[in-house]
Amino acid sequence: MVALPLVYEDQSSYAWTPEMGEDGIVIRISKSTLGNIKWCAKQLWLSKTLSVPEEPKSYLVIGTDVHNTLEEFYKRVEPESLPELKKAVLEGNSRLVLDAFKQWLPSEEEVIEMRKGHEKNEPFYEHDYNLNVDWLMRNEMQRLSITEDEMFLPVANEIKLSPRTTFHIDGKEVEVQLTGVIDRVFQDEEGLALMELKTGKWTKYKLSDMRREMAYYKMLIELSSMEELEAKGLGDLPVTHWGWRYSSADRLDYEKALRVSERAMQNALTKLIRMYLEQDFPMTKDDFKCSYCDYMDLCPKFKVD
Repeated sequence: MVALPLVYEDQSSYAWTPEMGEDGIVIRISKSTLGNIKWCAKQLWLSKTLSVPEEPKSYLVIGTDVHNTLEEFYKRVEPESLPELKKAVLEGNSRLVLDAFKQWLPSEEEVIEMRKGHEKNEPFYEHDYNLNVDWLMRNEMQRLSITEDEMFLPVANEIKLSPRTTFHIDGKEVEVQLTGVIDRVFQDEEGLALMELKTGKWTKYKLSDMRREMAYYKMLIELSSMEELEAKGLGDLPVTHWGWRYSSADRLDYEKALRVSERAMQNALTKLIRMYLEQDFPMTKDDFKCSYCDYMDLCPKFKVD
């Protein structure tokens, strides 16, 4: 019997237990948990039940720095400056605009200070950091040129939502605690637009994954209480669009929310809940994935009798 990831009713502490019948305990699912089952459900289970120290990875540190920088940029933007900067963009004076944007960026020392835990001891990867941030600033300049001044800044920045809901799976009512952090939420004339930032490589195979991820975030908003949404600046507007930026890969996608992607996400979510209920997390059949796994030595697939 395997253990299941659970959260206590008061959400004050987390535990792993092999029993589903205990009062006041519900399954907890995050965006990462849901995404990991496509890679390898067994790796997901191993990562939650076994303690394996992981070495710091440069690409994760770079991702942290770039995400924190963009969040800080939006906090420092002076809204009263935007009309003149937009005028400068339309007149072709991009240097003036980029120089203004750079003044709202945190310094290297501030970027390192914003890191958490062990990442503070990691080096500052200047080349990769600048590659991502420079692209983002150019993209922000282009966005300013086609966006109404009052809609340039996000209405929500790195927003965490954790609604609890009940799913009907195979005739059973299953209570689930959902959680996720949405990078950015913008508003336009139609409603809300969700935007995600990635600093990794882009491949065409990531398109469906990104759409399912954004559909998950859309679901979090739709399941959250109106009181929480209003407190976090979202109000009662519908999610009409979503998109993502891969800053190091020069990739931008922006589209209307797709019902087909929402259905695909719901199917994946149902599949994951069944794994919890049946206590069965199958290992991947794609052997190439195993070489990227920190838990390979502990996986039954490679167990030597």
